[in-house]
Amino acid sequence: MKIWLDDIRDAPDESWTVIRTYQECSDEIMFTLDDITDISLDHDLGEEKTGYDIAKLIEELVQGDYNYFPPNLSVHSDNPVGRANILAAIKNIYRMMFERYYDWSEPR
Repeated sequence: MKIWLDDIRDAPDESWTVIRTYQECSDEIMFTLDDITDISLDHDLGEEKTGYDIAKLIEELVQGDYNYFPPNLSVHSDNPVGRANILAAIKNIYRMMFERYYDWSEPR
Protein backbone atom coordinates (compact mmCIF):
# COMPACT_ATOMS: atom_id res chain seq x y z
CA MET A 1 0.00 0.00 0.00
CA LYS A 2 1.15 3.51 -0.85
CA ILE A 3 -0.27 6.32 1.30
CA TRP A 4 -0.74 9.87 0.01
CA LEU A 5 -1.46 12.08 3.05
CA ASP A 6 -3.07 15.35 1.95
CA ASP A 7 -6.24 17.13 3.02
CA ILE A 8 -6.86 18.76 -0.38
CA ARG A 9 -4.79 17.39 -3.25
CA ASP A 10 -5.43 14.09 -4.96
CA ALA A 11 -2.69 11.53 -5.46
CA PRO A 12 -0.62 11.62 -8.64
CA ASP A 13 -2.01 8.27 -9.82
CA GLU A 14 -4.24 5.36 -8.84
CA SER A 15 -1.46 3.41 -7.14
CA TRP A 16 -1.76 5.68 -4.07
CA THR A 17 -4.37 5.45 -1.31
CA VAL A 18 -5.45 8.99 -0.42
CA ILE A 19 -5.76 9.72 3.29
CA ARG A 20 -7.01 13.12 4.43
CA THR A 21 -6.40 13.25 8.22
CA TYR A 22 -3.68 12.59 10.76
CA GLN A 23 -5.87 10.16 12.69
CA GLU A 24 -6.76 8.07 9.66
CA CYS A 25 -3.11 7.93 8.63
CA SER A 26 -1.82 7.05 12.10
CA ASP A 27 -4.47 4.32 12.41
CA GLU A 28 -3.45 2.90 9.03
CA ILE A 29 0.22 2.91 10.06
CA MET A 30 -0.46 1.21 13.40
CA PHE A 31 -2.81 -1.47 12.03
CA THR A 32 -1.09 -2.31 8.72
CA LEU A 33 2.58 -1.85 9.60
CA ASP A 34 4.02 -4.36 7.15
CA ASP A 35 1.68 -3.62 4.25
CA ILE A 36 2.73 0.02 3.71
CA THR A 37 5.53 0.45 1.17
CA ASP A 38 5.45 4.23 0.66
CA ILE A 39 4.13 7.34 2.40
CA SER A 40 4.13 10.80 0.83
CA LEU A 41 3.42 13.58 3.33
CA ASP A 42 1.82 16.98 3.13
CA HIS A 43 2.47 19.19 6.14
CA ASP A 44 -0.72 21.23 6.52
CA LEU A 45 -3.76 19.02 6.98
CA GLY A 46 -6.30 21.64 8.02
CA GLU A 47 -6.23 20.40 11.60
CA GLU A 48 -4.01 20.62 14.67
CA LYS A 49 -1.93 17.57 13.73
CA THR A 50 0.28 17.71 10.63
CA GLY A 51 2.28 15.51 8.31
CA TYR A 52 5.24 16.28 10.56
CA ASP A 53 3.40 14.52 13.39
CA ILE A 54 3.16 11.43 11.17
CA ALA A 55 6.91 11.63 10.52
CA LYS A 56 7.49 11.86 14.29
CA LEU A 57 5.20 8.85 14.85
CA ILE A 58 7.28 6.79 12.40
CA GLU A 59 10.44 8.07 14.10
CA GLU A 60 9.11 6.80 17.45
CA LEU A 61 8.23 3.43 15.93
CA VAL A 62 11.74 3.03 14.52
CA GLN A 63 13.31 4.06 17.81
CA GLY A 64 11.11 1.79 19.94
CA ASP A 65 10.78 -1.34 17.82
CA TYR A 66 13.92 -3.01 16.58
CA ASN A 67 11.92 -5.07 14.08
CA TYR A 68 10.01 -2.15 12.53
CA PHE A 69 11.27 -1.18 9.10
CA PRO A 70 9.75 2.10 7.87
CA PRO A 71 8.23 2.55 4.42
CA ASN A 72 9.80 4.77 1.78
CA LEU A 73 9.09 8.32 2.91
CA SER A 74 8.73 11.44 0.80
CA VAL A 75 7.31 14.96 1.12
CA HIS A 76 5.04 16.80 -1.30
CA SER A 77 4.20 19.78 0.94
CA ASP A 78 4.36 23.36 -0.36
CA ASN A 79 4.97 24.69 3.17
CA PRO A 80 8.75 25.38 3.26
CA VAL A 81 9.13 25.23 7.05
CA GLY A 82 6.90 22.18 7.36
CA ARG A 83 8.76 20.50 4.50
CA ALA A 84 12.12 21.15 6.19
CA ASN A 85 10.84 19.73 9.49
CA ILE A 86 9.51 16.58 7.83
CA LEU A 87 12.76 16.11 5.89
CA ALA A 88 14.75 16.46 9.14
CA ALA A 89 12.61 13.73 10.73
CA ILE A 90 13.07 11.49 7.69
CA LYS A 91 16.82 12.05 7.82
CA ASN A 92 16.81 11.03 11.47
CA ILE A 93 14.74 7.91 10.70
CA TYR A 94 17.22 6.80 8.05
CA ARG A 95 20.15 7.62 10.37
CA MET A 96 18.66 5.41 13.10
CA MET A 97 18.10 2.61 10.59
CA PHE A 98 21.69 2.86 9.35
CA GLU A 99 23.07 2.78 12.89
CA ARG A 100 20.83 -0.15 13.76
CA TYR A 101 22.10 -2.34 10.95
CA TYR A 102 25.72 -1.25 10.82
CA ASP A 103 27.88 -2.62 13.61
CA TRP A 104 30.29 0.18 14.51
CA SER A 105 32.42 -2.12 16.71
CA GLU A 106 33.81 -4.10 13.78
CA PRO A 107 36.88 -2.76 11.97
CA ARG A 108 36.33 -1.57 8.43
